[in-house]
Amino acid sequence: MFKILVVEDNYINQRVITAYLAHENITLLIANNGIEAVNFFNDMNFDCILMDIAMPEMDGIEATKEIRLKERLTRKRTPIIAVTASDPESNRDRFFAAGIDDYLAKPINERILKEKIEKYSEIIF
Repeated sequence: MFKILVVEDNYINQRVITAYLAHENITLLIANNGIEAVNFFNDMNFDCILMDIAMPEMDGIEATKEIRLKERLTRKRTPIIAVTASDPESNRDRFFAAGIDDYLAKPINERILKEKIEKYSEIIF
């Protein structure tokens, strides 16, 4: 089972991602902000993280940095895909500097989302 942490503060975006990734070999867990994401990451293993960038309490950049610090202890790297409403191309360097592996623009395109997941998994939609 491929386990994805979806970090997204918007309920509608959570439902859209959940609907797009409905697959018998995928388990999704939803975090509503970066703090929840880091806490979930501390308690569970994930195969991929979809990380919203603009969130209250702790944004996606800070959450990614926290996760990458914790990974230094395990030496296991979890792919993190930024999901952002701002222009991802203009933020590319900032994303990569924080430890983000890939990015996806909002509104979320189902085909592109699935391509990104396939890139980091053996899941074929």
